[in-house]
Amino acid sequence: MTATLSVQTFGIGQGRVVRAGRPLLTTCGQVHHLFFYLLAAPEGRSRHQLLHDLWDSDDTPAALNRLRVTVHRLKAAFGGLSVVQEIGGHFRLAPEVAAKADVSTFAMHAAAARTAGSVAGRQAALEAAVAHYHGDFLPELSCSWTDQAREQYRQQYVQVLLDLAALHCDGMECSHATHRLAEALKADPFLDESLHRSLISCLAHSGDTSRAVTHYRTLVRFLRDELGDVPMVQTSEVAERVRTSRPVCPHHIGTSAPCPRLARQMPVPPAQDLQTVPALLELLSFSEALLSAATPADAARLAAPLLSARLHASSVVIGTAGPQGQGRTVWHASGGHPSPVADLPLEAAPDYRHPSLETGETGPVGHASACETVPLPGGLLFIRLDRAATAGPWLDVERFFLARATALTGRAVQRLLN
Repeated sequence: MTATLSVQTFGIGQGRVVRAGRPLLTTCGQVHHLFFYLLAAPEGRSRHQLLHDLWDSDDTPAALNRLRVTVHRLKAAFGGLSVVQEIGGHFRLAPEVAAKADVSTFAMHAAAARTAGSVAGRQAALEAAVAHYHGDFLPELSCSWTDQAREQYRQQYVQVLLDLAALHCDGMECSHATHRLAEALKADPFLDESLHRSLISCLAHSGDTSRAVTHYRTLVRFLRDELGDVPMVQTSEVAERVRTSRPVCPHHIGTSAPCPRLARQMPVPPAQDLQTVPALLELLSFSEALLSAATPADAARLAAPLLSARLHASSVVIGTAGPQGQGRTVWHASGGHPSPVADLPLEAAPDYRHPSLETGETGPVGHASACETVPLPGGLLFIRLDRAATAGPWLDVERFFLARATALTGRAVQRLLN
């Protein structure tokens, strides 16, 4: 009986119901409203709720008679098909009828994505859900229940898009990720501003500077016209970096985790453990901090306190040297360094030493040292740390962090020297 039934609501003004090629419910009246009201409430509605929401009425004899007549007319419109069920004082559409609607198919795929047992299965379900959403629910009807249902479906659609964007981001499919994120922000521009920043950063990092700037300008107009507000400082700073062709550091879409593409470029220790994960997050923050440097000295000044805090260093020396470590230039030195800079054994780097507290055989008593270098055109950059021996031996994750931080600092200094 329902094999030829089709119900469309997304992007369809007042909805469309077709059975065996023949339009049903062509007049937007009480019967029409009852059908789509129950369609938007698959769990059903009580008699009292129904009367209140549709006709702003109490359970009076006249209102109950109006409901009986409307249900009868709805069944007649469907050729006698049992389209409405009443169970325990609750009314709902017959499940076989509701299943023919685009809203039901959309909800089914969205639910399947939440329980999918694989990434591929989840992505397929999310894509299927998107394919069934063609616009707002009954966009030409405006009353309390349609407004509520419209917003509910829109938010479900936006969440599907955000989930898809995150999956594409996980797979380092940047163009697909930004496409889905842009669709989500278009459907709901009131989403958290960090998502707008993510889109701007990802577009710029992928080389699409024009779209990144355009989105920022669109956001500025939206905030001004709709909220009388301006973008957050962080958003404006990202946009300014894009506008002036300075590098930006994107995050994973929807989280503060590192961009998967950038994180993949960071080699991890052979014996990876749980400590590596926070180290990667801190390295992302370290990289972002270096973006604001205007000179090599700025880069060293910004790097030093982060290294000191992360590695418990009492002194930090950052500088450059010529071939074979000659002609050293110190960009930053903090703390009481136990050895003259000219005496630092750069040729032995990477070099990690932990002296005996009693004898101080490898350096001044009570100090442990670490030194990492990275090549630069015509020389190298070095970072030398010292800390109290009571901080313990250098852990693998600390060596990993210092090696990567030195490489990031080297890139920043090289960029600023060019």
